[in-house]
Amino acid sequence: MEEELENEYLRIEEDIVAALRTVYDPEIPVNVYDLGLIYCVELTDEKFVTITMTLTAPNCPAADFILEDVRMKVEDVEGVTGVEIQLTFEARVEQGYDERRGDAGVRLPLAAMSERKKVFFTSDAHLGSGYHADPRAVEQRLVRWLRSIEDEARAVYFLGDMFDYWFEYRAVVPRGHVRFLGQVAQMCDRGIEIHFFAGNHDVWFADYMQTELGAQVHHHAEVIELDGKTFRLAHGDEEYCGYRRMDKFLYRLFRCRLAQVLYAAVHPRWTVGFALSCSLRSRKKGLKRATLGEVPHALSE
Repeated sequence: MEEELENEYLRIEEDIVAALRTVYDPEIPVNVYDLGLIYCVELTDEKFVTITMTLTAPNCPAADFILEDVRMKVEDVEGVTGVEIQLTFEARVEQGYDERRGDAGVRLPLAAMSERKKVFFTSDAHLGSGYHADPRAVEQRLVRWLRSIEDEARAVYFLGDMFDYWFEYRAVVPRGHVRFLGQVAQMCDRGIEIHFFAGNHDVWFADYMQTELGAQVHHHAEVIELDGKTFRLAHGDEEYCGYRRMDKFLYRLFRCRLAQVLYAAVHPRWTVGFALSCSLRSRKKGLKRATLGEVPHALSE
């Protein structure tokens, strides 16, 4: 009897892991379990499940969708009586955790480097997106997080798509984002390293971030050493552009100098609205594909 009960619990745990491997962040073609977003799964004697997890960014625009998908998938596991999800953004640095990330082929450095000398990573805030019910609230939440880490941060890496749309003209940048940009400037003034990696929504960085804020801009993936550990840092569009021909075409088009010059020749009254509407359609399409059980941005031809 005791052995049967133990086997039942093992079966439920395996089924929970299998269920979690069907949940995806719409921006990343890797499931939340192999991505390392699941910190802990606890199963009580009453078969109630408590899941401690994080997201790829504090301002992840698909947060509600991901959390609800996790809850529903785990609740559907035979034998599970209930599910509670505990969301955290504290770093997890247990032995073996980075190895599990490595096995998945993904490296998202989240560990604190040293006391009051930490390095932070975030991405995909999509500031200004029409997908957000309250875009200003999203920006304010991001700024509050940056202020909360300001006294202990040695460096902050923004790994792409912090803006839903960013295109720099010679003397003009997009309106808005003043709270976020002001906070970044303040952190740079305090000697904190700020790194922006270009994503597919904000690939058109020129020199504004460097000259006005004091940040560093990276247009391609970088392999860096931090406290004796090696990290590869990049946005997802560069890592996964080879999955589909269209993704590869768009990746090259967005970075084509001639295409940028031609695009800049069109008045912003046309380009800004066009870009934001395309972004919104892409977001909705990505979420729809995810609900059908497909892997966004990684479909085979």
